[in-house]
Amino acid sequence: MAGPDNDLDFMVDDPQLEDELTGMLMSVADTIVVGRKTFPDMAAHWNTADGDLAAWMNATPKVVLSTDSSYDVGAWQNATLAAGEGVDQVRRLKASSGGGLVTFGECTPFARSSPQISSTSTG
Repeated sequence: MAGPDNDLDFMVDDPQLEDELTGMLMSVADTIVVGRKTFPDMAAHWNTADGDLAAWMNATPKVVLSTDSSYDVGAWQNATLAAGEGVDQVRRLKASSGGGLVTFGECTPFARSSPQISSTSTG
């Protein structure tokens, strides 16, 4: 997510809000979905981070979307590769039992897998 100029100016530093959002995220999501372009930076950051959110990010199963079936996801614990068409992979994840999904990185497969989002997508 970014602002209109691809910036993060809309972000606010509010520790209470951050704690509440982090708690909600950790209570409802049981799978992290990340795109292959975002994956290396996420892995590098969370592997060295401390705190409750870092522990949750590292322990939670991660699914890395990539069209490259040989893409290496070994840099981050509990990561598995979902190679192939991203939309199909996201539909499969949504249909499986379990909690919610949280997405980092490219959101196009999510948008295309949901008619409500697809009809309003501008991309």
